[in-house]
Amino acid sequence: NGVTQDNTKSYTINISTPPVKCIDKYTALLHELGHILYQSPFTPIRKMLEKSKHYPLYFAIFNVLEDQRIESHLSENYIAYRQRFKKTTTALGKNMDESENINDPLYILLAIRFNQEKVVKHVKNFTHYKKALDDVKNTDSFGALRVFISIKKYIEESFVLGSNTVIQ
Repeated sequence: NGVTQDNTKSYTINISTPPVKCIDKYTALLHELGHILYQSPFTPIRKMLEKSKHYPLYFAIFNVLEDQRIESHLSENYIAYRQRFKKTTTALGKNMDESENINDPLYILLAIRFNQEKVVKHVKNFTHYKKALDDVKNTDSFGALRVFISIKKYIEESFVLGSNTVIQ
């Protein structure tokens, strides 16, 4: 995105080609337009996080929170989209890779977001990640950053604990 000579904003919207399985093009377009409409702050967040050795994970987690934020706004303001996003997230959940590390914070957040809570509900810090996805709904453009900061200690705890931490 940028500014043209006459001071109008221009945007480039990238829709996956070939399309991501389970996401029709119209839903993908709505989602990407939501990032523009609800002012996703990707550039400042990327600059802030890129110095971390955990940048790829941190940015991916921020993106999950940001996706939840913008889709909550779209679903609230355009009621017909609610079912469209629910259908898509549920389909994505059914296609999640079950060989992934179930204790990975990104996997946990995606499982919750994609209506697969049953897979991760016994994992340590599940309740914090679930709360994060609820807390980010309908927030302002920096809501996902604030929520990310609120769960950062649990993300970092996963580095220390390793991959075998499940609550019994």
